[in-house]
Amino acid sequence: MFGHASPYFLPHNLYYELKIGTFSPSLHQLFALSTISNYRMTDWLHIFGLDLEENARQQILLPSKRTVLLDPSLTDPNRWVQWFRNKSNDNAVPAVAPLSQLLKIGPVVRQGSFMEMDRRRFLYAKIGREDALAFLDLPPGSIVRVNPSPDREPPGV
Repeated sequence: MFGHASPYFLPHNLYYELKIGTFSPSLHQLFALSTISNYRMTDWLHIFGLDLEENARQQILLPSKRTVLLDPSLTDPNRWVQWFRNKSNDNAVPAVAPLSQLLKIGPVVRQGSFMEMDRRRFLYAKIGREDALAFLDLPPGSIVRVNPSPDREPPGV
């Protein structure tokens, strides 16, 4: 399928090299494995130690000068993640509040269950350190979820 001259070529002793740990595939070879096996490219990346979920986490951890939009896309709908529940508050919810006042640890759920929520098109942003004066209630590094269509009824968290 992929000849010797192709960057997609897989060595004839692939299983042996995998066993002794000397095979380090290129992206081309990972694509070839995905095509031949009919498994997703993300699965092959994960097998060889590259987790696409870490990209979003790294984006949150890296400091930024300006406020940036975060990518909320989910790469593995079958991955289990810890989720949250609303705290029962008899008090009115303030316009700006820390999550610890609103949420508590909830059940473990599959990421795929968030697909419907993601379709509602919330925007997520990380406040930059140079924008601290623009958002006095939010310190630099805060993560915010914005409903760009406030006329709609906000869904539960």
